[in-house]
Amino acid sequence: MKKKIMAVFVACAMVLSLAVGIVSADEGDKVYTVSIQFTFPEESATGAKKVLSEIEEESNGRIKFETYYSYAYVEQADVPEGLETGQLDIAGFMPVEHAGKFPLNGTLISLPLYNYPDWNAASQIYLSALYNSEDMLAEFTNHGMVFWAGYICPGFQILSTKELNSKTPDLFSGLTVMCDQAEVSQLVNVNSGGAINAFPPDYLTNLQNGVADTLIQHVNCAFVFGCFDYVKSAVFFGESGLYNLPCVYAFSQSFWDSLPEDLQAIFIAHASEMCYESHASDYALYANAAYPALEEAADIVVLNDEEIAVWQDAISGVVDASMEKITKDSAAAPEVYGAIKQMIADYDADTFEIGTNNFGETAVWQTAE
Repeated sequence: MKKKIMAVFVACAMVLSLAVGIVSADEGDKVYTVSIQFTFPEESATGAKKVLSEIEEESNGRIKFETYYSYAYVEQADVPEGLETGQLDIAGFMPVEHAGKFPLNGTLISLPLYNYPDWNAASQIYLSALYNSEDMLAEFTNHGMVFWAGYICPGFQILSTKELNSKTPDLFSGLTVMCDQAEVSQLVNVNSGGAINAFPPDYLTNLQNGVADTLIQHVNCAFVFGCFDYVKSAVFFGESGLYNLPCVYAFSQSFWDSLPEDLQAIFIAHASEMCYESHASDYALYANAAYPALEEAADIVVLNDEEIAVWQDAISGVVDASMEKITKDSAAAPEVYGAIKQMIADYDADTFEIGTNNFGETAVWQTAE
């Protein structure tokens, strides 16, 4: 009798083991269709698309991306909610456009005239500040997101249909300026200009129809939307620009948690590459197409350090007032701001290290050339 009971037990154990094996095999063969949405059009996504292709290949077909561009799936204003609810698996977005959720990654990082050494430095310094601040990372986790990658967009410059005869803020006198940065908008207004908000698809028509005569935007965006047919003069604050906006990619927490560890590991392995390649795509568009097109269309004045310092003095009171407000939203603001300013002062391209990212991996960076 005991032998029969033992035989039954062994048989049951074998069946159970077989069943577990079948479940594991099913999980190993499962294909994850991953929705990912970009802020920009497809032609601007060369580097990111390269990374996505590598991930699909390394997953042996278990990851398939369903890709949307220019907010084609979820509207700009609804992207954070789309990630929080799992409507989107991965999304790129500008934290400054959702400043209530992102006082540090949005408002603080986008303050004018940090005066980064160059564009490469701007992206590296932002990532280092983010990875070394629990408060900055918490702005993602607190809203149902997992930060994956990010970089600083090209620096914003002043582009005008008018001849700009000054190198100081009084150049705004009499101009109607499309600008979405709060502190710079205030600077425009106190210098007898008129700042108006505009969505990128409206830039060209506003210039065509005389709704506005000046745009503060990064060169790539103005180029993509065809503005250079009307831009006649430009004032540049060096490569780092008048101000800078980060673009980030985040996972929905629910999507991330649904992935098996081996697929999570593939995404983690490509985190640094996603940062760099996204930056490099913008750099290539800037260097090879956008800036040359602007050079042909307009007179470009590049401000020197002394001239930029005049702008920093002019806007310093507005920045100080904004820092007070940001600090009320996040007590970590002064520490983050100080860390960024210190990294800018100490920056050496040959020795700068971003640090360890939020996945515990060493973040690496190449140099866009």
